[in-house]
Amino acid sequence: KLLSKALKGELQEEEVFKQIAELNKRLQEQEKDADIAVLEAIKDIESGEINGITTGFPFLDNYVVFRPEEISIIGARPGVGKTATAIYMSYWQMKLENRKVLFFSMELSAKQLIQRYISLVTGIPLRKILRNDLTPEEKEKILFAGDEIRELPLTIYDNPNLKIHTIRSKVLEHQPDIVYIDYVQRMVPHKKYNSLREFINEVSIELTSISKELKIPI
Repeated sequence: KLLSKALKGELQEEEVFKQIAELNKRLQEQEKDADIAVLEAIKDIESGEINGITTGFPFLDNYVVFRPEEISIIGARPGVGKTATAIYMSYWQMKLENRKVLFFSMELSAKQLIQRYISLVTGIPLRKILRNDLTPEEKEKILFAGDEIRELPLTIYDNPNLKIHTIRSKVLEHQPDIVYIDYVQRMVPHKKYNSLREFINEVSIELTSISKELKIPI
């Protein structure tokens, strides 16, 4: 029935992805006895592998690992480097671990994000890149960096009007290993809320649901 409606154009793409996700969730839901859960936990321990994705910061990796079915929130004052941190972490996850990254950006355009990736790869200060105040050697480094970044498993979605069902549909479409959202407060609510705190709480619940359903860290 869902396929028939989609072929007839009676459902939008986002609604199709949403309904597929709900169907997939119902198919995967099952009760588990404690002994099964214990065996799964022991299997992870015996494998000796890190059950998750490292941050790219060796010191931070002692405390934080991005695990499937979990969401992590980077919180700090404006202008102290939250986006830069996400860019750094995602770059090394792609570069060293070949992780596929889906990056939702509601503040910066895809071009602006790529400029920051280029600054990271080349070591050239971002202000010089933005002003085009570059030596011939620096321009050559940027060209090489552009070729490197094009080869990374990176997808950027820079729509400023991001809604939760769009995140779900894009994750289903691209099947990433990890998702970044920059940043949650700018997401478009689907209803009125009494406070920002209430809105953030509900968004966190929805993102946790997506993370658990699709078994990815967000």
